[in-house]
Amino acid sequence: MAVLATPSAVPRCVESQLHATIDSGHIPGSGNPGRDGRLAHAVLVDFENTSTRACTLYGYPGAAIVGFDGSQVQQATRTTRGNYGGRDTTVTLRPRHYAAAYLEGEKSTAPTG
Repeated sequence: MAVLATPSAVPRCVESQLHATIDSGHIPGSGNPGRDGRLAHAVLVDFENTSTRACTLYGYPGAAIVGFDGSQVQQATRTTRGNYGGRDTTVTLRPRHYAAAYLEGEKSTAPTG
């Protein structure tokens, strides 16, 4: 009886395999009121697998504000409660294929009166 080999799992993507860009054609939320009187802003970030091997992405990408010297100033909080929704999903990226994720932000409105 022949035993079939189990295909190996597709490895997780590493930074050197990915090229991230802001998709300027898909920028929703131009300061529209969101929850709790905050202004919602979001951009769509495209991730391209630039390697020659498939890899997987899972969950939410991290984002941070960095200074001119490249040092991290503030880390963004990851949440599934954003205005644009979201789910933890595993995505398999073949070479030269894309996945996308919304990067949201909120700006509190100044109190009046």
